[in-house]
Amino acid sequence: MNEFYEKSRRLSPDIYRRFTTAIELGKWPDGKELTDEQKTTVMEAVIIYESASLPDGMRTGDVKDKCRGDSEAESKGLRWQ
Repeated sequence: MNEFYEKSRRLSPDIYRRFTTAIELGKWPDGKELTDEQKTTVMEAVIIYESASLPDGMRTGDVKDKCRGDSEAESKGLRWQ
C-alpha cells in the first residue's frame, strides 16, 4: 500500500475535523482558499480515513434507507402506490 493511503488511514481526529471543515468551507483555518488539487487530496484522505475508522452510516455520502418524507407519510397512514 502506498504511503498516502496508510497516513490517511491514521489521521488524528483533530486533523480529520480540520480536513472536513476545510472541505465544507473551501478554505483552511487561516482563511486561505483550498486549491482544486488540495480539495481533491483532502477529500481522498477523508474518504480513506472514514472507510477505516467510521461505521457504515457515519461516512461522508452515506444515506439512510428511507428519506424523511417516507417516514412522515407512513406515520400518517399514507403510502406511495
